[in-house]
Amino acid sequence: GDDCFSHLRGMFAFALWDNKRRRLFCARDRFGIKPLYYCQLGEVFYFASEAKALLPFVPSIETDGDAMAEYLTFNFVIGESTLFKGIKQMLPGHGLIVEGGKVRTWRYWDVNYEVAWDHREEWFQQRLKSLLDDSVRLHLRSDVPVGAYLSGGIDSSLMAILAAQRDSSHVEAFHGRFLEYPGYDESKFAEIASRASGGNLNVIDITHEDFKENLSKLIYHLDYPVAGPGS
Repeated sequence: GDDCFSHLRGMFAFALWDNKRRRLFCARDRFGIKPLYYCQLGEVFYFASEAKALLPFVPSIETDGDAMAEYLTFNFVIGESTLFKGIKQMLPGHGLIVEGGKVRTWRYWDVNYEVAWDHREEWFQQRLKSLLDDSVRLHLRSDVPVGAYLSGGIDSSLMAILAAQRDSSHVEAFHGRFLEYPGYDESKFAEIASRASGGNLNVIDITHEDFKENLSKLIYHLDYPVAGPGS
């Protein structure tokens, strides 16, 4: 039912139609890894995993001025607004119900910042390792080969090594190398992590020509400008 979230783990965005109750039930995962956008025009409710999929249904394509001001100030849009006027995004950790022509949203999960002071440092280390191991184990379940994007940083290196400890055949790693700009070349770190994991590293050289040729595709698929050095 509406409290199914306690049984769900990982990333998800879904919409379930209850034909008997004439009710639509939507939800987004706790950290908003999977997107979900929606808009309501009259008596019709539209939703999609990409904002641009909703553009054919809005009366006109306009920029939301308040959302743009937030983006220019914080490098992201606060709340459920988007840069497109009339199109909203479901917030992470939220559910949504459409029933009787009305839309209701609620938060089903929030971060718990309480600190367990009655444990020693070793307990937290073991707890973190246990959680990471379990998450990697679940993500390795697949009916197709599993790969990893190995940047050479701590996060991706740790994930690749933990995956290899469970099954080295899963670690087919990929790395984007910037030979034209040595200061951004982190391939040596990716190679170290790949050797440690025992996997195969596939290195793809990225040039300025690649950016020129694919810039329009990147803009199309991202929907919005993306701020931050990691983007």
